[in-house]
Amino acid sequence: MAAIELDNGHVIRNGEPLGEPFVANYDRRTSNLVTVPEGTYYVLGASRPMSSDSHHWGFMSDEYIIGRAWLSYWPSVRIEFLHAPW
Repeated sequence: MAAIELDNGHVIRNGEPLGEPFVANYDRRTSNLVTVPEGTYYVLGASRPMSSDSHHWGFMSDEYIIGRAWLSYWPSVRIEFLHAPW
């Protein structure tokens, strides 16, 4: 399980701030600490003020995750292969 909170738009997971260089537009929301249940994810978009994400609809079940991201193609000046720790 993970504990997630937002502090002035920045994500704090299990007490540690996440480095998110891909976030296009931080909103300045602060939220209470939530515990993410096993088998679910707290999903946030890269353009937070305009994203429909866990801010609005809550946790997402892992049954809806069908693949892994391996390429980022936007913005086009930053096309890159992703190297995730899996």
